Amino acid sequence: MESPTTTDPHDSTPTDDAGSGTLGAVFDAIVALLIAIPGISAAAAGVAVWQTADRELSEAIVADMEVTSTLVSESVLVDAINEMMVWGAGGLVLTGAALTVVGIAVLVYYRRLRRGGDGGVVPTDRLALVVLGAVVSTVASFVPFSPVLGGGVAGYFQQGSPRDGLGLGALAGLALTAPAVIVLGSLVGGALAADATPIALLLVGVALASAGFTIVLSALGGYAGTVIE
Repeated sequence: MESPTTTDPHDSTPTDDAGSGTLGAVFDAIVALLIAIPGISAAAAGVAVWQTADRELSEAIVADMEVTSTLVSESVLVDAINEMMVWGAGGLVLTGAALTVVGIAVLVYYRRLRRGGDGGVVPTDRLALVVLGAVVSTVASFVPFSPVLGGGVAGYFQQGSPRDGLGLGALAGLALTAPAVIVLGSLVGGALAADATPIALLLVGVALASAGFTIVLSALGGYAGTVIE
């Protein structure tokens, strides 16, 4: 009597090559679109912000604020908001363009992996899994601690050791934070251009704290993903 066949849950290589090829192509396209579409949206938002940014709008924003700033004077705050809108718009356009290019590059890279023999629906290449982890975290951003989920998915499909999963999850978290860091960096530039150094320092602190928190959560998810059977 033949022994029952067991399957490794970490093995993403299907037995039907034709079906695998079709599913793989769909998977590649979905991942690429989930990167490129937000990029196009971010670029469009940046253009819209740039078109509406002016000092009068900044003055209206400050006038409507119910809390008085204790970091800078009102005039400096008006200048800072105006400059941050302009610089932030540039950051959004830059981030959007970068994400669009990355989305296209990911599609090309995934296709190249499949031609090279990585025939599973989910590629097991390290860089491909870093991208996948970041995308999963973004899609699941409505879930608390979503970077854990993204890192976990990357670690699960890596088929490596817990230490490998920890590093992979951290890289996925780093990739996830990159767009936000670019935008926050542009806001810091705007604040500095308006001589609003306290606001710039506050933004730097927010960027570092949020990036560190995200990377740690994603790394923990990557570790957990490798030990799940």
